[in-house]
Amino acid sequence: MKKNKLLHALVAFSLLLGFGLAACNGGGGNSSQQSSSSAAQQEKITITAEGGKKSLILGETVKLTASVEGVTWESKSPEVATVDQTGLVTSVSKGTASISATKEGYKGGSISISVDYETIKITAPADPSMLIGGTVQLSADKEGVTWSSSDQTVATVDNSGKVTGLKIGNATITASKEKLNSASVEVSVVRPAPTAVLHMEDADHYSADGMWGTSYGSTIYGPGEESPVYARSSGNASDGTCIAYMANGDKEVLTFTASDAAKAELVLMMASRSAVSDMSTIMNVKFNSVAIDLAGKAFEGGGDTNTFVEFSLGDVDIVKGDNVLDFEFLDSSPYMDDLNIYADKTITATAVLPAEKDPVVLKQESLRIEEGKTAQIESDMTGLSYKSNGTSIATVDETGLVTAVSAGSTTISVSKDGYKTVKLPVEVVEAEGVFNVSIAGITGEGIATKESQNLTAPDNVIIDTFEVDAVGTLEFNAEKAGTFTMYMKARASGGYNSTESNDLATCMELKVNGTKVEMSGTVAPSSFSTYLLGDVTLAAGKNTIEIKCISAVPGINLFKFIPKA
Repeated sequence: MKKNKLLHALVAFSLLLGFGLAACNGGGGNSSQQSSSSAAQQEKITITAEGGKKSLILGETVKLTASVEGVTWESKSPEVATVDQTGLVTSVSKGTASISATKEGYKGGSISISVDYETIKITAPADPSMLIGGTVQLSADKEGVTWSSSDQTVATVDNSGKVTGLKIGNATITASKEKLNSASVEVSVVRPAPTAVLHMEDADHYSADGMWGTSYGSTIYGPGEESPVYARSSGNASDGTCIAYMANGDKEVLTFTASDAAKAELVLMMASRSAVSDMSTIMNVKFNSVAIDLAGKAFEGGGDTNTFVEFSLGDVDIVKGDNVLDFEFLDSSPYMDDLNIYADKTITATAVLPAEKDPVVLKQESLRIEEGKTAQIESDMTGLSYKSNGTSIATVDETGLVTAVSAGSTTISVSKDGYKTVKLPVEVVEAEGVFNVSIAGITGEGIATKESQNLTAPDNVIIDTFEVDAVGTLEFNAEKAGTFTMYMKARASGGYNSTESNDLATCMELKVNGTKVEMSGTVAPSSFSTYLLGDVTLAAGKNTIEIKCISAVPGINLFKFIPKA
């Protein structure tokens, strides 16, 4: 009996063990067939949009077709576009939606459909510009749009699309509506034809130094010394001329007579290579003795002196009869052409041409001075201004005292406000005992010289290199002992392309026969000039000049010695 129970237990255990092994093997032969089926490659569903249309305008539909029948359609972004089970896609809002098609036994496919708003179309004139107070009518192809202006100080727009110009400038007018793309058009508010046009060439011109133009070496560039009126061979100057080369201390006074009183805007036509951020740093302007505030007013310029563009001086009160617009320049001014007057009524304005000026009256017709000597320009007139037109020949101070520097001829311009400038001829003659010492004989380490053209000197040698702390020595002979005035002919270091001046007191140390020469002033770049160094004592026979470089020794050509009386 016990043996039968043990046998039954063993059989039962064997059956359980067999079932467990079968379970671990995944059902034997059937598991192998299922694994093979899952590894089979499924066919992918492809989707085609009718007419290839994948972009919809809001409200449009498109029919999609799957490569197999019986698919299930679904939109991943139903808030943008929906799809029914026939594949019909309906746009709902702006955006992008992915539409998918699935079917059991196939790999699902998808297509991207984008939805955009329709863009408003604006109808505008071919030239959407208007005068101040004028209007331009715009229209949109959709009803109920909202109109807006980017700058309501320039132009406003009402609900009908009518634009009204308020001031000179540009504004962008936009039409917008919910669920539509907005559209824009730029409008311009332009000036009318000016009420009157005056020419700055008809102004009364005054130059503080008796010269109009810029000096480069001994050459005067610009409109000349008598007047700033400058002929234009190119550009948009209205009558082929303008006024140019105004500088610190110069003045222009334009007088005109008006047929009636009026409020008006004064607009200058000006040209400049560079922009000016604040015109109050360039000029003081008055109209009928009342200052015009230019603080913070910028002038962009046309990029060159041939392109004249508008610069508004602002609003003024014109009186019936004579009116006076005067300029006092604080710095180099842009070129100036016309003055356009925009009045609030019809008036005529005519320039009052300046009367012929009497010339400055001097007691001398010319000056002849020995090198190193001085002469006083004499006149019964006061308030005169003086300028040497050749400082390497002769200089002049604010009192009219002329100092002869080097043999040659030049002129001194003598001017006074309200009078015609005169040029006094000056001849400087070589004084007895004057001699030059060329830089060509300099010796020392760290020093080099070179030849330079266009020098009126015994030779054309100048200093090319002079290293910091280097000391150069020049030896020369003097026929007799005595006190001499010493000059130096030089230009600033760096050559013709240099823009920086050399301060004599900080750029080099100079000794004559071991005695330091106290120097002052600056050596200008680009062009050679003669500079006064001071009085020195020379011995009969051998003498020495020592030059020590502190920062940058100028390009020296020679030293001149003029005996003192």
